[in-house]
Amino acid sequence: MDRRRPPRLDLRALDGVQGPAAIAVDRDGEAAFSDGAVTAEQVAERTEGSLWFDGCHLRGVAVPAACRELRLIDCRAELLDLGGAQLRELSIRGSVVEDSRLSGVIGHVRLEDTRLIRCQLTDGNLRMAVLERVEIADSRLAAADLYGATLDSVRFEDCDLGGVDLTAAELRRCEIARCGLAGLQGVAALAGTRIGATDLVACALELAEALGIVIEQD
Repeated sequence: MDRRRPPRLDLRALDGVQGPAAIAVDRDGEAAFSDGAVTAEQVAERTEGSLWFDGCHLRGVAVPAACRELRLIDCRAELLDLGGAQLRELSIRGSVVEDSRLSGVIGHVRLEDTRLIRCQLTDGNLRMAVLERVEIADSRLAAADLYGATLDSVRFEDCDLGGVDLTAAELRRCEIARCGLAGLQGVAALAGTRIGATDLVACALELAEALGIVIEQD
């Protein structure tokens, strides 16, 4: 059976993090934070176009408008705010992101071995995004644009997926549980996806249209 592969996460090194993260800046306009806690004040003062966080615990951080590339590796992020950013690239790997606003991306998105919990992605630009071994729970993705995206081993649970555009998307080993699916576009991309019976009813009309089924009005 083609089963979904869960994220590979090991954030034990972040438990009880007390000290501040180290910061290194190079001549190419990149600031890298590593191995420690990161405060909102530390990030707000950065003017570099690229921000990297490796092994960090971020809380209440708003990504500055100057940032064009953001990478999180083996991080725990809470109350992360990308709303004021104009990111051309967002990469998150081996991380947990909670209670965060993840709009503000105008370029490529790649998520690997990641959990998103109670996140806001309404109207989010995820065109051509790549999601591998990702779990998204209790999050809002209403009207998000997933045109041409690749989703491998992705689970949506208790999410608002109303009006999401899956046109030309490729889904493999994906699951949808207890999600709102009304107005879903590109429903043909759901072929092979595991969907709860209640969820299926919510997008029955869209599925019927995609399959060419004519529904008689009684």
